[in-house]
Amino acid sequence: MPPEVITRLVGKARRRLTAMFLVRRLVAAIGVVAGAGALLLGIGRRVVLPWSEPAVLVAGALAVAAVTVWTAASRPSPRRAAIELDTRLGAKDQVATALELAGHLPMNVLEHAQVTKAAAWAEGRTLAGFGAVLPATRLLGLAGLAVVAALALAIPESPADAEQQRRQADDALIADAIDDLRQAAAEATDEEVAATLEDAAEDLEEAANLDEAIARLGDTRADLAELADPDALPLRAAMAGT
Repeated sequence: MPPEVITRLVGKARRRLTAMFLVRRLVAAIGVVAGAGALLLGIGRRVVLPWSEPAVLVAGALAVAAVTVWTAASRPSPRRAAIELDTRLGAKDQVATALELAGHLPMNVLEHAQVTKAAAWAEGRTLAGFGAVLPATRLLGLAGLAVVAALALAIPESPADAEQQRRQADDALIADAIDDLRQAAAEATDEEVAATLEDAAEDLEEAANLDEAIARLGDTRADLAELADPDALPLRAAMAGT
């Protein structure tokens, strides 16, 4: 069994390494997802891609979850932590060697002396100089820039989104007009008027946009005016406000 002072220091090193790996992997993963997301969102400002924002959010969440699970599953072993201590703090293989020797009892005099020397080195030792949890400034800057770019493209309404909303509003107006025509056809007492209204509803369903729908409604208004039937008066009054 290694001396408690060595075990404690190795435990601290394992936790520090785990935190370092987790944070650096998270920063890298978020930076990659944000960069790819910025590209996708940039395309989405020209082409209607209603799924682009949710896709970026889902990808980011999956990346964070995957990195967290990966880091937890690949936590550094005590031997790895001991080697890192020797390398980063200049222990000259004392900690790793002591950890290995103490695990193979009994020890001879030389081995015991080596473990004792390593314990003396570890006594009161901190992780100062072992390494910061945060990654290099350059990596943080690149990841931050990618996140800012993605947010700048995601928050403002894109021309493509505005166009999609306009089309949806136009489609809703056309659908309402079709419903009104069919209702008027059902209430009409004259068969010719009812047929004209039903044909107009079917014709309106084929309209490619609101302008075309308005033009076709104008044709229907003219047809009804020619019929001069009282059943058409309510519809003509409604169309007058279109």
